[in-house]
Amino acid sequence: MCVFSFVFLYIFKPCKVTVLVFSLNKIMDQLQFACQLVAEELIIKKKEKMTEEKAADEKEVYKKKERPEVDEKAKIEESTCHVKLVRKEEYTTEVTKASSKGLVICCLFAQSQTESNKMLQCLESLAKKFKACKFVKILGHECIDNYPDENCPTLLLYKNQTAIGHIKGLQCFGGLRVISPDVIEWEFARIGAWKSQLTINPRNISLSHTNSNSLSQQRLQQQRRYKNTLKSTDLPYSSDDAETFDDENLASDLSDLD
Repeated sequence: MCVFSFVFLYIFKPCKVTVLVFSLNKIMDQLQFACQLVAEELIIKKKEKMTEEKAADEKEVYKKKERPEVDEKAKIEESTCHVKLVRKEEYTTEVTKASSKGLVICCLFAQSQTESNKMLQCLESLAKKFKACKFVKILGHECIDNYPDENCPTLLLYKNQTAIGHIKGLQCFGGLRVISPDVIEWEFARIGAWKSQLTINPRNISLSHTNSNSLSQQRLQQQRRYKNTLKSTDLPYSSDDAETFDDENLASDLSDLD
């Protein structure tokens, strides 16, 4: 036993033992620090996961709460961005009662009628522009028994569950050649149905364009008559005479339009 103790003390001198113990303590401290870091990291990840789950739950709750509002908004946009076809049994709900929320424009139309098709095309364009208003259409004879097709298209205007006016045919809008979405918009703004940003009556622009085309056609007719006159008299054609002839007749045409 004494020999063993002597050998042990000889091999492991006091300084070496001290260094060994110090190293073991340092390793233990490092292990403890590492374990503490791991534990803190686990706690942080757990909190982050809980936060993400909570955020996901809140997001899902918000979606469930928002979905009915979105669906309702989509329904409103769907019903206000085009001219909706309604049946007679839907008239009270879709027209009369719906007018409590805003202006409702109902078009009584005739199937395969040029005037009705033109009016519906204009209303489709206006429905995309005036989303606060509701546009619907219904066959004239279905809405009113024995309603004559010659009265179509007929516009019925409702507001606050009351009929505030009606317009038969296209004459109020200048007829088939003049009517346009802008013309309808102008006329409805003029009677106070809605507000418009148009500053010039579009019907005047259409009439001006029509008169310009008419004058161009008249000028061609005058030129043909002038050439025919020259042929009948066997006189040589003169461009100067033709211009004078055209200017005189054009001035006459303009005076007729005044």
